[in-house]
Amino acid sequence: MKNFIIEVLAFGITFMVISYLAGTSITVSVAIGAASGLLFASLLTIVTHILQSKLMKSVPEGYLHTEAANYLIGAEAVGGRVFFYNDRLEFHAHMFNFTRTDLCIPYNEIKNIEYSHFPEKVELSLISGTDIAFIVNSGSGFAENLTNYAKK
Repeated sequence: MKNFIIEVLAFGITFMVISYLAGTSITVSVAIGAASGLLFASLLTIVTHILQSKLMKSVPEGYLHTEAANYLIGAEAVGGRVFFYNDRLEFHAHMFNFTRTDLCIPYNEIKNIEYSHFPEKVELSLISGTDIAFIVNSGSGFAENLTNYAKK
């Protein structure tokens, strides 16, 4: 929902300003901006939903919760989805990545979970000494879900 509102405002305000600068009255420009912002955000939401369902190689079964995420490998952000299970977290990359790495982390291997606000990043420190990072839309929610599932 947060992304939808940001998209409406960003596109709507931009289109409103362009319309006003093109010589349209402020009232008409505001109406055009509002309508175009809602239309653009709606279309983007629909297309994103369709693409996310089509981009996955296969959708695993039996998961408790899933979220879109980017798994950071060096300088590359590998797009895909994280699936939360009772005993583990799995990342499945979608098909439009240079690196198509899938990842499985048992909760008992996680030593520490850190969350940063900008960008919305969740970093996991594993018992093995490996650090893993995800960029997610709902960073605090992701970290909270992960913490709750890991405690069970």
